[in-house]
Amino acid sequence: GEVVYIRQLYARNRLFGYYVDGQLIGYAAYHIDNSVGALYVDPLYRRQGYGQKIISAAASLSNDAYTYSQVLVDNTASIRLHDSLPLTRSEKIIHWAYDEGFCYSE
Repeated sequence: GEVVYIRQLYARNRLFGYYVDGQLIGYAAYHIDNSVGALYVDPLYRRQGYGQKIISAAASLSNDAYTYSQVLVDNTASIRLHDSLPLTRSEKIIHWAYDEGFCYSE
């Protein structure tokens, strides 16, 4: 599921990696629907501003005026991170279902 999707994003140049001293410490995806997500930061580098840098850099890849990020309502760390960015928070809650079929076929 998720691992396959991340590999597919990587194969399609849709992952933005962030490196410190030549070591990959985090990444974010620029999804096909113009959203930014799948943020990961190595636990040793969390709460040091790298998440902000990664999300901002991935969002800058968009040539569209409208890029967005979806955050699960119980992911307080991600909500704090997004609130620290110069973004407008929507009060809209979106309900969606994940299906393995969402992934690209290999």
